[in-house]
Amino acid sequence: MSARDWWLAVEPLDDAVAWALTCADGSAVTGPVDAGLWTGLGGIAESAARARPTGAGDLWSGPLTAPDEERELAVRVGAALLPEALRAALLAGERDRPETVTVAARGWLAAVPWDGLALDAEGTRLVERARVLGGLPATVHVGRARRPDLAADGPALRVVDPGPSSPTEGDGASWQLVYPLGRPAEWNDVLRDDEFVEPADGDGLDVAEFGALLHHGSPGRLLYFGHAVSGTVAAPAAAALVLTDDRGDARLFTAFDWLADPAGFPAPPRVAVIGCGSDDSGIAEQSGLPIAAINAGAGLVTATRWVLPLDPRPDLRPATALALAVDRAHAAPDPVGALRRWQLDRLDRWRAHGELLDTPLMWASLVTYLAAGRP
Repeated sequence: MSARDWWLAVEPLDDAVAWALTCADGSAVTGPVDAGLWTGLGGIAESAARARPTGAGDLWSGPLTAPDEERELAVRVGAALLPEALRAALLAGERDRPETVTVAARGWLAAVPWDGLALDAEGTRLVERARVLGGLPATVHVGRARRPDLAADGPALRVVDPGPSSPTEGDGASWQLVYPLGRPAEWNDVLRDDEFVEPADGDGLDVAEFGALLHHGSPGRLLYFGHAVSGTVAAPAAAALVLTDDRGDARLFTAFDWLADPAGFPAPPRVAVIGCGSDDSGIAEQSGLPIAAINAGAGLVTATRWVLPLDPRPDLRPATALALAVDRAHAAPDPVGALRRWQLDRLDRWRAHGELLDTPLMWASLVTYLAAGRP
């Protein structure tokens, strides 16, 4: 049996979930084309919503960091949110030929750890049987400013911890350096001779400098690792990267800024925005950072579904490990496959040891979009 592509669209409706499942190769439709309706979810929605850290309290003590609680959550929510037809098809498929499942989710469903949901009571995870992608709106290519240059092979541009060097306030939030003691050596260990990480330790990066870096040397990929701001229902394009102004204070480079000037901030073919809730699919009008990057020329974008906690200790760096894993995967010929292999390795370790370095709080936070079609 050859590998197939599946499309699952899910959207919350009060205490229920509307869904539609299709086999994208056109050979079969295994669920209702029009939205079906799950009823009687009861506490399932609330349990799944708990999987999203809120930025308050100790994020390292949530349900995705306790092995037994995480497994129970994965089984219960997987049974409720993954259609039976999809679960059955994936479990009957060949392990060495993963199928592709694209999940287009809205509202709180966008913050569900889809890759880590279980397909059965034994805890077989979706990522074990499928390549999991995020679903983009059909209008993503309409009026697109730049076509992705998929042949680009320029160096990597890594923008790591570009925010203010001292805590600054803005829009009700406070930002400070991710690495107040300086960037750890792991970042230098991944560099080739022609690659670099910006900004220099302790320095900020303003918007003009960010634009100049995107133009300099025609980078083949961009990795941003730092603070990000999520958009809101009223202002989805207010999602932003946290940079620094000429006074050393935080300066938000918003999705609106990026959408308004794609030529000034051209996106490389591959873009990763690893920051707090950098994904934008939870809002009905998907016009945040992933869409802005795609409009500016990206053909592949990886973002994060929820708020990410900072590394808890200098000798324990799960957030850094996540960013470096994405960096390595985006350098591979098949970045989606490389990310999946890393997730599977972390899942195996999580089952064996349950250590924070391997928590699904990190590896299940990722969502990757492909948008290489015609503009």
